[in-house]
Amino acid sequence: MKSLKFLLLFLSIFIGNLSTAQNACDNALKFINNFQFSQAISALDECYSTDSLNVTYLNQKGYCYLKTGQLQDAKKSFLKILGVNSNNLQALNQLGSILEKENNFKDGLYVYQHLIEIDSTNGYYYQRKAQIFEKNNQPYSAIADYNKALKLNPKDLESIVSLTRLYFSLELFQDALEVANKGLELQANNSKLLAYKMKVLYQLEDFNTVLTVSDRYFELGNDTTLLLAKVIGISQYHEKEFVESISTLEKVYNAQEPEIVAYFIGIAYREIGNHSQSISYLNKAIDKGVSNNISTYYTNLAITYEEQEMYPQAIKAYQTAYKSSKENILLYHLARNYDLYYKDKKTAIEYYNLYLETKDSENVVYLNYSEHRISELKQAIHFGLDTLN
Repeated sequence: MKSLKFLLLFLSIFIGNLSTAQNACDNALKFINNFQFSQAISALDECYSTDSLNVTYLNQKGYCYLKTGQLQDAKKSFLKILGVNSNNLQALNQLGSILEKENNFKDGLYVYQHLIEIDSTNGYYYQRKAQIFEKNNQPYSAIADYNKALKLNPKDLESIVSLTRLYFSLELFQDALEVANKGLELQANNSKLLAYKMKVLYQLEDFNTVLTVSDRYFELGNDTTLLLAKVIGISQYHEKEFVESISTLEKVYNAQEPEIVAYFIGIAYREIGNHSQSISYLNKAIDKGVSNNISTYYTNLAITYEEQEMYPQAIKAYQTAYKSSKENILLYHLARNYDLYYKDKKTAIEYYNLYLETKDSENVVYLNYSEHRISELKQAIHFGLDTLN
């Protein structure tokens, strides 16, 4: 009789424990579904109190740790699973994600390579491996794996955008354009790809198409970044939309004041006949000039002065440009400006002669004119004429 009572008591306790554990498991799922991850962890511990190596328990607990930012505890849960089964896909994927967050690229690569060995037909694994290579500044390895991901999943827009970005950063502009176009065939309104396409076309000097793509970009309600505004504004200049270019680039200049933007605003103002603003902005470009373009800025400032018949200022700007660049054609422009302004033609003749000595085969017309003009000036000097001032 006593043994029977003991058995009944044991069964009652056992059944009660089972019922309590089941309630805890049910509560854990409810907590997870309601995003109450801390409460879910406590419920899971109660649910699996006698089975701490249960894979379902460890996966759920690791997931909750991830959601509460407890990466180390999450990692321990997934490593325990892999200790039981080294090929558990969920644990491997979650571990790979944690290692990426920790910038542990070496171990992260090992995890995704292991996943590829398990299933080499899964493009997602190649994509994740490529992302680790990219974060670790290994662009060519990243490109190889992004291409493998796309071969397995041609509609993977995330890989397409990443591949476009990498090709662009490596100045492989034709490759970037090809990939961007493939992505836009899948999703014509993809803002990231449209933006990269504009930047790529700008580098390829296809300014007309830059503006066509920009129209599409803005039709979708996108705002432009300062970089894109610069690309669009300079493209407008090259397409002779000077007023529009000025409007676009002045917004960039007011926000950043970059020298190249000031330069294009300056030459755009010259094109519409506003020489005072042209001179102002070209001087701003010179004041900020830290690049190799400084001779270009001075040359265009000189051209603007010359168009205004401000020859002394033009001469000074041409001299500075020549000192910086040593471009042969600037000797010709110096000769012309000395010739136009000064009655004494000796300096003009000197510069014409210096230009002839360069044998500038790219500008035969200017060479011929210089030779002809020297002959004229010498003849005028010889006969004491002053009609060539």
